[in-house]
Amino acid sequence: MERINQAGSESEAKLYVASGAIGGFDLMRAVRFGGLGDAEIHTTKNPHSLNGAPYLDGKELPEHQEQLVFKGSSREAIAGFPKNVNVAVSMALATLGVDETRVKISSCPGLETNIHDIRLNGDFGTIEIKVAVKPSEKNAKSSTLAAWSVLALLEKMSQTIML
Repeated sequence: MERINQAGSESEAKLYVASGAIGGFDLMRAVRFGGLGDAEIHTTKNPHSLNGAPYLDGKELPEHQEQLVFKGSSREAIAGFPKNVNVAVSMALATLGVDETRVKISSCPGLETNIHDIRLNGDFGTIEIKVAVKPSEKNAKSSTLAAWSVLALLEKMSQTIML
């Protein structure tokens, strides 16, 4: 992050981060001004989409029971599940940062959607966001919504009025 910020400062370049499969970045960034105290995301996916992640160290997740697979910071989550939880890092950048944003990852056999439960608490109150989207047919570790968010960001960058 420091290298990216330094390079951007020196070159006046910008790095745009798409919202991926969650959205709500405007709200997440806004609550930082209102005393954001806690930020957590709980992602639940089918074990097939989580298997193969470095954190699992070659172990296959059970096909017969739901299981909490990981609990830690966003920084730890992306290191252990680099193809599965990019939303955790994006959320962290919009809220408290990669070391303060908490992440839980669960495996749920038979689940046909990727579920992201987001909870923000602070002086402003509580915000809960739940997103349940179908995984991409070509890449079960992600969703088509993640690709659409890139298209939406590119469209936004070309518009005069940005929402």
